[in-house]
Amino acid sequence: MTRSILRTLLSGGLAGAVLLAPAWVGAADISLSGGGIKITEGELEFKIGGRLMMDWDYYDGMYHWAGNDGKYGSDNEPASDDPGAEYNIDNGAATSDFEYRRLRLTFEGRSSDALSYKMTYDFDVADGGGGETGITDLLVQYKGLEFGTLTIGKFKRPAGLEELTSSKRISTIERSSLMNSGAFSVGRPDGFGVRLDSATDNFVWAFGLFNETGNKDENGANQYEIGGRAVYFIETDDALYHFGLSLLGGDTGFGGTKRVQDRFGVHTANKQNLTSGSKAVDGFSQNGIELAYRRGPFSVQFELMNSSWDAGADTFAALPDSAGDYAFEAGTTAPTTGADTRRKYSDWSASSAGGIDATGNYILVTYTLTGEPRTYKRGVFDRVAPSGEGGAWELVFRRETLEVERTVKRRRHSIANDKTGAVAAADVETAIEDRIVTREGAATTLGVNWHVNKNVRAMYNFIQGEVTFNDLPNILDDSGNAHTFRVQFDF
Repeated sequence: MTRSILRTLLSGGLAGAVLLAPAWVGAADISLSGGGIKITEGELEFKIGGRLMMDWDYYDGMYHWAGNDGKYGSDNEPASDDPGAEYNIDNGAATSDFEYRRLRLTFEGRSSDALSYKMTYDFDVADGGGGETGITDLLVQYKGLEFGTLTIGKFKRPAGLEELTSSKRISTIERSSLMNSGAFSVGRPDGFGVRLDSATDNFVWAFGLFNETGNKDENGANQYEIGGRAVYFIETDDALYHFGLSLLGGDTGFGGTKRVQDRFGVHTANKQNLTSGSKAVDGFSQNGIELAYRRGPFSVQFELMNSSWDAGADTFAALPDSAGDYAFEAGTTAPTTGADTRRKYSDWSASSAGGIDATGNYILVTYTLTGEPRTYKRGVFDRVAPSGEGGAWELVFRRETLEVERTVKRRRHSIANDKTGAVAAADVETAIEDRIVTREGAATTLGVNWHVNKNVRAMYNFIQGEVTFNDLPNILDDSGNAHTFRVQFDF
């Protein structure tokens, strides 16, 4: 398998170089500094870079759920709403897994001082494939505007300090549940985007319009998200202060769905489902706050995000059409006289739609034992650059929490106690109620990073995760521990 992956990487890199490298290579300056390729001549430039991340994880408890791929609350919810009904919990024994988490090549350059381009290809070897195979970034930038830079193509939304920090530069092996769970609209849309951004000595802003593939109204017209991010920062010789705000909202389109689930720091482990499957939604709004402080080798950053997803069109199970599908309430008996007014009821059926409200936060603290600071560029953190031959050693702590509250609309029908045979709509009374279900997940991460040089990094995280599902009267509490390791090379 390893030989096949490397063969694909090399062939892809060579093919990309042949297709994208300008014809003027022979007269240009060629640099191999940092392991990549950089070709320049005047204002023309072309670069090839990439990243390889190899992970090994060992985990137990909630991270290795033996049934339904760990999706608590989907096929494994209690069979009824009766008090005492329990979740079907079956944690497997401790296990381990290895994966090539990321294997990407990036081609970028500029044809003038004002016009540049970038393409990143992901070979999707993580977790058996099925993820981001193909192009993850494909964009063109024009910097000739007086008020900022115009970007068109596929790229990340302007939201989330941790999300906008490259996976090559984040302090933990995986990003927090704010960025990975789907509770918030961050990262790259499947479709395209248009963005304006600008930066001054102390202020960075970005504003854009984005489309997810498949987000269309009932007439087939595209539906869009719109939003932006603003950051004010103060950087002195020995300190950095960062204050950020992001706002985003839009339509999800006809038939749009939302599912919130996360692995809480362990990418090869089972997902924890915080919304009981996909729910029909019809639009959303979200906001985020970013705070960060750095002094010398010490840094702390905090993010808080809130989102609200509007419920889509309700879809219930069909009306039971036989009196045999109706029964008296539990604990009651059939009436003894015709004057008894007790009714017979169908089972409750839940709508496929449901509003979802999510709130999440994390706090990240880092300290570099060898004294190097986390570098910072244009509103995001960058690498820790080792200053000595032994590299840089960094300690990491993160605490993250995510709470998801969903509105479950339920419906049931009732008929007269003496009704028999076929049941028509005119024979029934219908009751609809809303249930509020809250599910929470959290994780604490302790880590150490060895920055061998500016291209190689080794990482270790110990993670303790926990989930609580308050699906009254049914309660689930579960937890698990994980040890995760990564070796990465980027150029």
